[in-house]
Amino acid sequence: MIQNIYKQLCQKKLQGIKSLAVLIDPDKTTVDDCKEILNLARKNNIDYFFVGGSLTSEPNFSLIINVLKSQ
Repeated sequence: MIQNIYKQLCQKKLQGIKSLAVLIDPDKTTVDDCKEILNLARKNNIDYFFVGGSLTSEPNFSLIINVLKSQ
């Protein structure tokens, strides 16, 4: 998956196409916040979501990933 994203970013760069990614910190984001971010992302053509932070607890990480996948 990471290699696919990297290849996509490299191809877009060669074509002069810009991308926009949103970083979601699962330890600072609730499920409701994540749903709101997804709603805003749909309206604003977000290309990628990156999930992570300096400290990541497994329950929050899994919850946020499941919300992103379900939408």
